[in-house]
Amino acid sequence: KVDFFIDRTLTWKLEAVPEEARKPLREAYRSKKRNDKQNALLKKYPSVRQISAGSLYLYDREYSGEISKLNTERKKFAAKKDDPNSAAELRHIDARIKFFRDALSKKVLGAMAKKATDLRATKPEEPFIRALTESPDKVPTTHIFYRGNYDQPKDAVKPAGLTVVSKTPIPENNAGLPSTGRRLAFAKRLTDGNHPLTARVLVNRFWLHHFGRGFVDTPGDLGKLGERPSHPELLDWLASDFMIHGWQLKRLHRLIMTSEAYRQVSRRNAKQDAIDPDNRLLSRMNIRRMEAETIRDAILTLSGQINLKLGGKPVPVMEDEVGQFIIGKENLDGERKPGKAADLKGEQHRRSLYVQVRRSRKLSFLDAFDAPTMEPNCAKRSVSTVAPQALIFMNNNFVIAQSRAMAQRLQKLAPKKFDGQLTLGWKHALGQQPSGAELSRAREFVEKQTALFKERKDKTPELTALANYCQALMSANRFVYVY
Repeated sequence: KVDFFIDRTLTWKLEAVPEEARKPLREAYRSKKRNDKQNALLKKYPSVRQISAGSLYLYDREYSGEISKLNTERKKFAAKKDDPNSAAELRHIDARIKFFRDALSKKVLGAMAKKATDLRATKPEEPFIRALTESPDKVPTTHIFYRGNYDQPKDAVKPAGLTVVSKTPIPENNAGLPSTGRRLAFAKRLTDGNHPLTARVLVNRFWLHHFGRGFVDTPGDLGKLGERPSHPELLDWLASDFMIHGWQLKRLHRLIMTSEAYRQVSRRNAKQDAIDPDNRLLSRMNIRRMEAETIRDAILTLSGQINLKLGGKPVPVMEDEVGQFIIGKENLDGERKPGKAADLKGEQHRRSLYVQVRRSRKLSFLDAFDAPTMEPNCAKRSVSTVAPQALIFMNNNFVIAQSRAMAQRLQKLAPKKFDGQLTLGWKHALGQQPSGAELSRAREFVEKQTALFKERKDKTPELTALANYCQALMSANRFVYVY
């Protein structure tokens, strides 16, 4: 630390000597065996020669005094900035202040911050597990809060479900367990096959996931205040079948996805629209946009850069220079200003499941495509079609980078086969073989783009044109929507 401040003081004092003398004077000060010429030079500039650890406090007073003087003079000349002489003096003062901030303070703080970062990197990680526990041998008392205010507890109540659906109380304390056992008893009550809501709520949620709309369109409320089910008998049958077969999720998904209702096309016709305009009777498949996380993962899959690693730490989110939240790890300097983002070593390409979720820092890409709002939870995602979604596919750095990576992948998969690259890109993105007319239009587009980038002296015009083609595929409705 002393070396930092000696170097800062030396740089500050050298600024006051003629420019041609600065380098030899610095070398003379740093030299352990000085020659006569260096000794004479230091004798000529005693303010440099006398810098030492013991005299730093004296220089520090002078240093602080000069900064204070500059600030005072700046205020004085700023009040008369319309005067040409004052304006010139103001520019000189601002340059001097910039020197103090950038060349002196910022340099020292940056070096100290780097040293602190390196030291923190050696600190062993301490794992934490967050768990809810009960105090042993103590049965907690639950109160009804007056008007929901936890500071005003009223009547004490015993553990139980809603009386309209469950008349049997839950045991208050299980002497055979180290805790009261209330939560275990409640979990068993929910899954014993007699609870009227558990299986129905789960089946309705899975149906919503596959069809874009549940039997009950208010998945967070299957009670009187929610909507009535569109197919109550089917909901009851699926819930019963789900429980009979041991609550097997994979079997339920397979049952739904192999059904005739799920395998329908989404094509509309006037006769069906007249009878069922909202498709509540499932006369066709609903057109659904992929979820925000699925869109991002699909783009990473197209580019071949998706990281399928399981578990581990979350992928961090940071704010960029324009206020957008992107994937990255902040690298702040000594003045808490963002520097070059830290290298995540491939972690930035992990599935969206592992991206850090913070209410104050929603990943901008996911937020634009209606990522769930956890306040405190999200019963049903909203689905919007707004201009920022199209702008993201046009201008977002992530989309542009992945488009180029996809183009490079196509060139490797089909080297020197132009039509093969276009066909592969179409099949990977849209899931089908392009028709002759579609392939012809794609070829014409890429050829025009290649000619344009050659005119602009682009270093890799063919790759850049193919990347634009890949970006167009990612932006297509046929990629973003499930038909």
